[in-house]
Amino acid sequence: AFNDQMMDETIEPFCQDGVWYYCLPGYIETQKILLPWGTEKELQVDGKSASLVWSWEEEKTYTFTWKGQDYQVQFLCNSQLPTLFIHTESGSLEEIHRSKNHEETGHLLALDASGTVEYQGDLKRIKGRGNSTFSDYDKKPYSIKLEESFPLAGLEESKDYTLLALAFDGDKIHSKLGLEVASALGENDTEAQWVALYINGEWRGLYLLATSVSHLDQFQEEGAVLLEKDMESRYLESGNGFTTQDGNHFSVKRPQEINENDLTQLENRINQIETSILAGKPDFEMMDLDSFAVQILTEEVTRNFDAYKTSSFYYYLPGD
Repeated sequence: AFNDQMMDETIEPFCQDGVWYYCLPGYIETQKILLPWGTEKELQVDGKSASLVWSWEEEKTYTFTWKGQDYQVQFLCNSQLPTLFIHTESGSLEEIHRSKNHEETGHLLALDASGTVEYQGDLKRIKGRGNSTFSDYDKKPYSIKLEESFPLAGLEESKDYTLLALAFDGDKIHSKLGLEVASALGENDTEAQWVALYINGEWRGLYLLATSVSHLDQFQEEGAVLLEKDMESRYLESGNGFTTQDGNHFSVKRPQEINENDLTQLENRINQIETSILAGKPDFEMMDLDSFAVQILTEEVTRNFDAYKTSSFYYYLPGD
């Protein structure tokens, strides 16, 4: 498929119930596609010779005849959304899907909803992310890192982005709604935008592109720490954190390395907060009460399944 700027990308079909489907970007609705099926004499559509530069009707089933073989083919179009084309260094997702620890370099072509190229450049990194969303679903989430900061899909400028797969989210709006609720309450700086994602020519589906919390100013401050409360099995995999006196497990996500003295001081502070809450006399002077209130409201309003149990994030700022 190509657009007016001739930024061409090959899109691979997938087969379901004997029909081959091409899922095309939303901007391609008013443009043409190039059928890479050989010469015009080799390809017939519904019994007639077809031009290789060809227009189509959406959701109509065509019979493509190529080298004596018939194929049932449909063309589908994404909504008018920004589109990301990613190519991994290996040309495959096999190792990335095998382990979250595996990362590759790559290339990114990003287009806005109209098909205008907004970014084209190398990826410093693409890797898997998430917990059950990574291990339990074929449609997996990713994190990407650009070589230079850029405002992808109209989001805040950043090098680090996450691509949320929304595999367990039936209506595909739950995660974005949660971010918007937190923003409306004044305690969220993470922006998100739905995008159509293609990797190595394969349509991966609808994803939610979001800026990573690691780009926020507070995590650039010396002594700032980002913690994740998680289940014991995941905590043990991290190898960097502590368990409170009441058995809650916290992993240090930022910085990537923390010295033993700073970690001990942080553990003591979390234990003090926990002890005061369990005693029914929470020490509010040790907490950002407004931030805690917003978190609780957001978790409850959005009915977050993981709330207070796993994948819950907290940050400590020096001097607070």
